[in-house]
Amino acid sequence: MVSRNWMRAALVLGVAGLLGACGSASTTPASPVGAGAASSTVALERTTDATRLDSVTRPTLVVFGASWCESCKREAPIVAALASREAAWMDLWVVVVDTTEAKAQEFAARYPKANRVSWDPELTFSDALGVDGTPSLIAVKPGGPAKPPIRHQIEDVQADIEMMRSGAAGPARTSPAASSEKAPVEQTVALMGTEISILVTRADREPAIAAIGEAFEEMRRIELKVSSWLDDTVITAINRSAGVDAIKVDDEVMGLLVRAKEVHGLTERRFDVTFRAAEGLWDFRKQPVKVPAKAEIDRVMKLVDSDALVLDRAGMTAFLKHPGMSIGLGAIAKGYAVDRAARVLRDRGIRHFVVNAGGDLYSAGRPTRATRWEVMVKHPRNDQRALAKIPVQNRAVATSGDYERFFEHDGVRYSHILDPTTGYPASDCQSVTLLAETAADADAFATGVFVLGPTRGLALVERLEGVEAFIIDAAGGYHISSGLRQPQG
Repeated sequence: MVSRNWMRAALVLGVAGLLGACGSASTTPASPVGAGAASSTVALERTTDATRLDSVTRPTLVVFGASWCESCKREAPIVAALASREAAWMDLWVVVVDTTEAKAQEFAARYPKANRVSWDPELTFSDALGVDGTPSLIAVKPGGPAKPPIRHQIEDVQADIEMMRSGAAGPARTSPAASSEKAPVEQTVALMGTEISILVTRADREPAIAAIGEAFEEMRRIELKVSSWLDDTVITAINRSAGVDAIKVDDEVMGLLVRAKEVHGLTERRFDVTFRAAEGLWDFRKQPVKVPAKAEIDRVMKLVDSDALVLDRAGMTAFLKHPGMSIGLGAIAKGYAVDRAARVLRDRGIRHFVVNAGGDLYSAGRPTRATRWEVMVKHPRNDQRALAKIPVQNRAVATSGDYERFFEHDGVRYSHILDPTTGYPASDCQSVTLLAETAADADAFATGVFVLGPTRGLALVERLEGVEAFIIDAAGGYHISSGLRQPQG
């Protein structure tokens, strides 16, 4: 899901959502510290479900931090110094999460100027921190509500403090630039077996509508060319000629097939476009879904082998070696269609947009001058809960999860994402949200990383240039690539 955040004021919802997830229980404070006091021995308060921000009695800067967070450690002295300069009228309150009590004590020591330090053993990384790893900073006035928005930049927090000092404690102000923004334009169509939407901002309406229409036509062209479900596409021709003849392809199709084989190798064979031959084993559209016999799986899996997809780049042909083999480009072609739509929009002068094809998306520019596009990572077992918020600009995002189509049999959960090396559903991850330079790569690698599992999947992501991932393993643990732990500009 993409958060548009048309105005800065909309970001207040992010704060409200964060606090709403934490509940409203009050803390049981330890020894209170006087207003404006500076102490290096502030007693650590233990809280449950976080402390209510409306309990503050003076203007307060709240910082959420975690013991493992490197950027938290770097910014700790900056925040402490900031609070010290404002000590005459403002308090510093530190809430430590995702750690043990002992580690919380160590973390609290980094904030000698704090008036109050709380440790919440239940609040998680995703509840309190931005996914980029920087501490969430919130300025509040006595009695709440939280000052907008959650801040990741120290200088922005200083701006909020100045607003509070001058008595501007109400909703966020909309700048003249923001108020003059052109109305967004969004259109949705059904293509490629899913719902595709294109959202354009900061552009004149008529040119935006025309560009969106051309982008949809480009995506439709891709579907008519590479779908394995239509009778007259080049991919269908390759499948029909498996074990018999090589089929001529153009540069575009050859490029897709070459990249598919490259991803096949990089993912240790966990992404495989020849897996289409085995898709009939598991039909998640029929109820009840049955677990196929092992003998049947073994028989069909003999037809799954990307090494048997022969690409002659000199002669521009593609050939499947064995009769019965079949390829399907769904896990890369949809992303490629998103990339092509983005190219059309840019060629028509559109600079700020999101193309979303059933969760495979590409964002460009910004929704307004004052905000940025953000992708919400939802909880795989509770779609009403957002785990993280990832800023994206001129990048693609794709998510693979075991929660869209699945069934349970004898206590085992079977999802629609199948491991092409075994023929059985992959089970080491609940979801993978992956960022890449192109939607085609995001689409393909999200699938491959999901099947690889959190350990090898994350190791692969760290080796790939321009690729980041937020992985949730089968037990619900988080595995986050190093680039997402760094502050996002």
